[in-house]
Amino acid sequence: MLALASILSIAHSEGQQVAANPLQEAVTLESLPLAVREAIRRESQGAPTGQIMALPRGATTVYRFEYVLNGKHQSVVVASDGNVLTKEEVEEDD
Repeated sequence: MLALASILSIAHSEGQQVAANPLQEAVTLESLPLAVREAIRRESQGAPTGQIMALPRGATTVYRFEYVLNGKHQSVVVASDGNVLTKEEVEEDD
């Protein structure tokens, strides 16, 4: 972990682009636990979702996705048991 922090620090000091969380991974809806799939369908109310990202959090994984419904861009984080951890409206860049 220290080596990763050093690499990120060096890359940042050299002005290189570095992913905000290099451990996050894009996943497909079909690969998700059933509880997460159901939470995504429930929250998005059938609206198409953008990329779904798996984010390691200690010994577990949470899943982040975004969708637009009724003109509002939402970002949601769901636990592996299907509980919604955060939901917020995303400001659109003009």
